[in-house]
Amino acid sequence: MRHIGELLKELGFNPDSPLGTQKAFVRHLIQQANRMEQAPTKLPQPSPSDSAKEAQPEPKKFEQLSFNFDDSKKTG
Repeated sequence: MRHIGELLKELGFNPDSPLGTQKAFVRHLIQQANRMEQAPTKLPQPSPSDSAKEAQPEPKKFEQLSFNFDDSKKTG
């Protein structure tokens, strides 16, 4: 288990900053945590009137791109 100081440092907390900045940082973390708790876990189901509207095309499926840069072909 990690120490709270390590976690705060990973999140960007600077212990050398002014006290007001430190307090604002912690308040921001608390606000974000509260928003995450209040966020609905389920997406609302579309109403029947929504499905009667024009059907949306199926979104395109994406694939992961891979870039293999060959340093031997550099010019200049």
